[in-house]
Amino acid sequence: MGGLKMKQENKTRREALVLIGKTGFLLGTAPYFLVSLVTTPRNAAVTEDEQDLHHEKQKLEKAVISGSGAKLTVKVYGNPGRHFFLAVAANDLLEKYRAFPGSFGTINARGTGSVIMNTETITNSRIYLKVVTGETNKFNSGMAETAAFIIITQGGIIKGFEGVVDRQIVKRSATCAATIAPPEASGKYQLH
Repeated sequence: MGGLKMKQENKTRREALVLIGKTGFLLGTAPYFLVSLVTTPRNAAVTEDEQDLHHEKQKLEKAVISGSGAKLTVKVYGNPGRHFFLAVAANDLLEKYRAFPGSFGTINARGTGSVIMNTETITNSRIYLKVVTGETNKFNSGMAETAAFIIITQGGIIKGFEGVVDRQIVKRSATCAATIAPPEASGKYQLH
């Protein structure tokens, strides 16, 4: 009997993420991605000392984002009572980011918070995402955010993960512009 011949190799975490990002870890027919990021203060002029003070002052906030098919899961770990949401944009300009519908959450007494979003409302897009945290649900003080990361959707289904903006794992061959339409217009969100 001829069976499958498998080769066992040691891969670095980065190599594994490249493999997952390019081909997807198949759960059915949909790619799967997982990214873990820490937050930094949302002030563009933050020095390394101020960033260290931010992390000493509050428990280090960590966001773990995963996605497969039409589901995007965000888990945030940090100080109880802190609020968070997933911000989305068509490009990595701060003024372009806005809250992904249904992505608001609060870190509970055990220091965790999670939300699950449906991506079926996003048309074909290459989108930038980041987790934003704040002291209140108005997000007007104590703001922090993760680095942005990029996913590709097609017909509302997650088709790929390009990596974190400052260290992409997949080279872009083409861009896909998108626009956000009001929900009452078509029921679908498009980024622009």
